[in-house]
This record gives sequence, structure tokens and C-alpha cells, in this order.
Amino acid sequence: MSAKTGEGFHASLTGHPLKKERLVNHWRKWTRTSVRNVSLPALALCIIAATGTLSESVSGPADPATSPIAQKVLSSPESATIGETTFYQNCVYCHGSKGSGGKARKLQCRDLTPDYLFTTISNGKKRGSLIMPPWKNAMDEETRWQLVAYIESLAKLPTCTK
Repeated sequence: MSAKTGEGFHASLTGHPLKKERLVNHWRKWTRTSVRNVSLPALALCIIAATGTLSESVSGPADPATSPIAQKVLSSPESATIGETTFYQNCVYCHGSKGSGGKARKLQCRDLTPDYLFTTISNGKKRGSLIMPPWKNAMDEETRWQLVAYIESLAKLPTCTK
């Protein structure tokens, strides 16, 4: 069996017992050293991520709506009006006028939590080939909460009948 007979490269390597033994030994040595070098740090990261200590220290509190800025903005009646201006400056291209939909999902008449909205606005989202960019570096926290207030007001439009 050789590559010259048209059986391919694999057949030429495995046809001879010594070549096959060398390949197997090389594979065993490679996996043994790779697993030894990678497994302990990878295992430690998995344990930390599973317990949630790493995710909480990186992303902040588990409930963003409990922050003082969020409570101040969400309780203010004019926040939705200010958020509407920001929405028309940055979001209308994908989400449509008054969140009616377009390239991105419709925001009207949806029951979305403030935490979900704030996290999505801050960190962005990828759904298939559609990508919403993260806005946490372009907008301050108060502006993002004003957007949340406006998007929440879209769930209460007169066209929303439940």
C-alpha cells in the first residue's frame, strides 16, 4: 500500500507497522504533555467560573437595576424623553422608529426587564449574522439607563393590546 497506488497519504503512513507505531507513540506523547500542561489551569478557570466568583468580580453586581444611578433614572419621568432622543440618534437605524423593528428585533410591546435591557445595551449582542455593538464605552451609565427607560415606555404604547 502506497500513495503511488492511489490509496492516499493515510494509507502510505499506516501501511507499514513501524510507521504506524511511530505515529501512535508520537500521538501518545503529544497528548500526555499537552494535557499535563493545560489541564490544571483550565480546570481552575472552570471551577472559578462555575462558582461565579470570577463573573461577579468582572461584571459587577448581579442586579444592575439596584445601582443608585439606575434607581434615580428609572424613577424620573423625563428620563424616557431624554432616552428617546438618544434612541433616535443611535438605535433607530436598526430598531426602527419607536422600536417598530427593522434590521433588528422589534422593541414595541415586549416585556423586557430593565436588567436585561441595560446588559444588552452595555455589552451588545450577537444573533446569527446580526450584531448589536456594545455601548458601554460610547455612553455613560446614566445615558444607557435613559435608553432603558425609553424602551420600557414602548411596552405601554396604545397599539400594544394584551
